[in-house]
Amino acid sequence: MIPRLLLLLLLTGIPIAYCDIRWLVIPHILVFPGIILGAGYRILTGISDFPVVALELSVSLLIGLACYAAAQGGLGFGDILLALMVTAHAGLKNAFTALWIAVPAAAAVALLLLALGCIDRRTPLPWAPFYLAGSCFVMLC
Repeated sequence: MIPRLLLLLLLTGIPIAYCDIRWLVIPHILVFPGIILGAGYRILTGISDFPVVALELSVSLLIGLACYAAAQGGLGFGDILLALMVTAHAGLKNAFTALWIAVPAAAAVALLLLALGCIDRRTPLPWAPFYLAGSCFVMLC
């Protein structure tokens, strides 16, 4: 059986991934409800207490803002909000595990597309599908 929290992640994650693939934009109007749904579900069902969820989201936001400042382009604020959404659904530990899955997956796809001549080194790739796929994998395991 698929966990309900994963279904909530997919409910908001699939439209976000579509927008990122199609327009290379992660719409904030889709991410904020995802954060509220994930955090609210975890708190209301007793999976985590409010202080734990608040601390996880705060740490995720601080790390995301540090990465955003260091990236100097290529990383948008929507990517940071997506990380918050994944943290709200899966927790901080699982969000980092999903990150460790998504980065090599994105790199492998990018190398394959480069080798096939479909993209060049400056072509931006959507990040949301990789991060959401990694998140789903972590939540299922």
